[in-house]
Amino acid sequence: MSFDNKTQSLEEIYSNLKKEIKIMKKEMESLENINYSQEEIIKAKKRIEFFNYNNEWLYSNFNTNNSSKNIEYPIIISENWTKPNSYNLNNLELRNLIFLSEDEINYSICNNEIKAIVDLKGESTFWIFLRTKENFSKENVIILFKKEEFSQIIYLILGNFILNSKGNLIFTPFIKEQLIFSNTNQKEQSIYEKNDYINLNIKIYDEGKDEIIVYTYLNNNKEENFSKGNFFIPINGNYKVMIAGSGQQCKLKQFSCYSYYKSKYAPAELLNEGKACNCCNII
Repeated sequence: MSFDNKTQSLEEIYSNLKKEIKIMKKEMESLENINYSQEEIIKAKKRIEFFNYNNEWLYSNFNTNNSSKNIEYPIIISENWTKPNSYNLNNLELRNLIFLSEDEINYSICNNEIKAIVDLKGESTFWIFLRTKENFSKENVIILFKKEEFSQIIYLILGNFILNSKGNLIFTPFIKEQLIFSNTNQKEQSIYEKNDYINLNIKIYDEGKDEIIVYTYLNNNKEENFSKGNFFIPINGNYKVMIAGSGQQCKLKQFSCYSYYKSKYAPAELLNEGKACNCCNII
């Protein structure tokens, strides 16, 4: 994987990306008219069941490299993915590790909801890569939550990889938002500040289109932060999920990914029970 920090101008990047998204949207519109066979829908159902309950993952070492513009670049140290001897995604120290789901999500037939609970301590970052294979690519959706040292501020950064004129992948953040919260429990808040950590509760909705939606709750606060990115390349077919951590400490408390039939492909008995829905109905 090669990265080039000499990026194109932001105007060029936006212009090229808009052109590509427009082309892919037209292709996606034609694909939406495809009636998938019962066999393909059953395969998607098996993926849903497998992905929700079996938690089969591979891992590799992970690091970041700061560019001259102080942007963290994600780096997979070795692309030889390994099956861990034992692990538990529900209390895992992710620092300098990246996990790849063995199973895939079928974006042709399913929408997806990703949930995670993470503790970030000191200066640290939690990374989520959606619409991925074994390697990084321009189809990826990159979501990172960055905590600064001795601070209760979290930055949500949304971006993807852009191919430059030399054919190198450039990680390009498009949105950087400061997540705001107000904790009325002063005693509880002082514990977070004293130990220099923040608890994140994250929900992400992804239909495979040019946008994703992210909800974030900080330090057990019920007030949500809503974010939306709409500059991603629409995709169709089967993709995986990656999660990673960098910095002082990134402890993953819980993680789950749920796939839902798009209404068009849901079995009639599920539709009648209201158990199959599309992304809009979930929200």
